[in-house]
Amino acid sequence: MKIKLLFILASTLGCWGTIIIHSPTPNHMTSSPVIHFNAESPVNQGFFMINEHIVPIRKQSTLRNIPLHLGMNTIHVHVLSEDLTINPALTQTLTIYRQLPTNSPISPSIARLLTDLAINHSIRLVNNGDAMLDAPILKKDMYACLMWFHQHRSPQPIKHQYLDMSQHEPYLTLYRHLPSVLPMPIRGSFFPNGHLTRQDVINALLLVNGSPDQISTSMLVTPKLTVPPSLQHVIPTKWEDPMAFVSRREVLQIFFDLFSQSPLSTASEKVSIEWPKTTWRAPIQIPNRLLSQWGSRITKARTMFYNWLNQAKQPPTPSQPVAAAPKQTLLPKKQRKTYQKPSPKPMVVVVKKGDSIQRIAGKHYGDPSKWRQLAAINKLKIRHVTVNGQTVSTVHITPGQTLQLL
Repeated sequence: MKIKLLFILASTLGCWGTIIIHSPTPNHMTSSPVIHFNAESPVNQGFFMINEHIVPIRKQSTLRNIPLHLGMNTIHVHVLSEDLTINPALTQTLTIYRQLPTNSPISPSIARLLTDLAINHSIRLVNNGDAMLDAPILKKDMYACLMWFHQHRSPQPIKHQYLDMSQHEPYLTLYRHLPSVLPMPIRGSFFPNGHLTRQDVINALLLVNGSPDQISTSMLVTPKLTVPPSLQHVIPTKWEDPMAFVSRREVLQIFFDLFSQSPLSTASEKVSIEWPKTTWRAPIQIPNRLLSQWGSRITKARTMFYNWLNQAKQPPTPSQPVAAAPKQTLLPKKQRKTYQKPSPKPMVVVVKKGDSIQRIAGKHYGDPSKWRQLAAINKLKIRHVTVNGQTVSTVHITPGQTLQLL
């Protein structure tokens, strides 16, 4: 019996508990099409609602294979009480970015650029997992990456006509964000699959900066690359040969340095949720599995414990001498008056914040399983919710609502 009382006392005493979400972490980047939810809690009460899935809060809670689409994903984690009421103050919103899968690691900034070009502009620069960062960049791809940094601009018409760009409509659509930097047609052509030299890249950057001057506009090429002072902070010092081809990696690094994109938010290690404190007089919510095993023994022990608590709360009354009762003379049976005892008024209880119908039944009857009788008396509708393949029955009550007791 002592062990049972200690078990009930340990279950009844509430404490602040911190729920820790280990996965996913905010601002997480991944190439996987799914992600797993993992959390730990010091208490076994309540539920998680992860987007549209309900998971019981346990010491170890898991929801596997949450689908992710390419680009930005948002996962809403709600915390529900035992009666499936959402506490908005505990809601967490986690953002996860799914990038295109690549065979070798690349920086998060480049991964986001390549992914965004593919899903929002239909320009695929990753082929079977190969980002080809060390290959010479094609002319059409260099201008596409350049426009990506200026896609916030309103689209403008392209003044030039390129005969060889009719098959590259997604590129032309993106080029409309900054058409003033596009090159002049050569014999009416753009030459989209041509490779760019270091001199070509510098000339394009000068146009982006609003400078009409270019380092070379003729077939005459200087033996050493001339870098204007306005670009010396972003052009690699090893660039000397003006006619050397430029790789994707070099161009993207220059673009990120020059256009000062705000750094991506780094993923934090974990998310913490402060589980609300329960009152020490709150009834114990015994799982159905335990009720089926120990049923009557736990109920009896819990009732004894609450009776003991109620007696301990009452202040002791001072002992007073008891006056002798006056002697009464009984009237003859025919002269006695009969009185009918008035029927007692039904007892009622007002629902408080955080109450559930199981908690009210446990508090007033010492048995949470009598909540169905309580619901029947008050003509409350019983709802059935499926949680992890099991049907959970409950009743929705609101603070301030009056319930009639048995």
